[in-house]
Amino acid sequence: DTALVFAGMPMRSVYWVASGLMKACSVDVDGNERIRAFYLPGDLIGLDAWGEHVCPATVMAIVPSHVYAVPLAELKTLLLRDPSLTQNLLERASGDLSSALALAGDFSADQRLAAFLLDLRNRSGGGDLHLEVSQRDIGAYLRMTNETVCRKLKEFQRNGWIVCGSHIVRFLNEHALTRLAEPVGLHHRNGGWARAA
Repeated sequence: DTALVFAGMPMRSVYWVASGLMKACSVDVDGNERIRAFYLPGDLIGLDAWGEHVCPATVMAIVPSHVYAVPLAELKTLLLRDPSLTQNLLERASGDLSSALALAGDFSADQRLAAFLLDLRNRSGGGDLHLEVSQRDIGAYLRMTNETVCRKLKEFQRNGWIVCGSHIVRFLNEHALTRLAEPVGLHHRNGGWARAA
């Protein structure tokens, strides 16, 4: 993995992901990696450091990635000149916060995993999900063990909801997954999921 920034570093820029896949992670007192976010093309990295100007987490590439840096001073000037850009940035920050709060809620492992898969698929543009995220990383993000993630994915497959191939997840019964995931509340992002009846 290639690090873009490290936790505790001064944050002088935000970064726009042009291609690839990145993750933000930190290590707890017991040495366990905790993943705070995944960044896909079109996402902004660094909004969570806006106030303190210090990186709260290490951000690294999961696959070869291309990012553009925008100095904070330059971004602040642009925001003063363009109210629509300010609105867009606030919507992005609001979406990130809502997602973090949703997945931190008291939901079952099934609900959180279903919501994660649907959200990641929608953020990736729909269709089959090219899942470059490891089961270990999914577990570190959803606060599950690797074994739980593996078991739940197998259950989803036995239920006929998905088929997992080599880094590919094909959705066979999105209706069932949506009904399971809807209480988590991530359907507000990117236009929402297909609503379950």
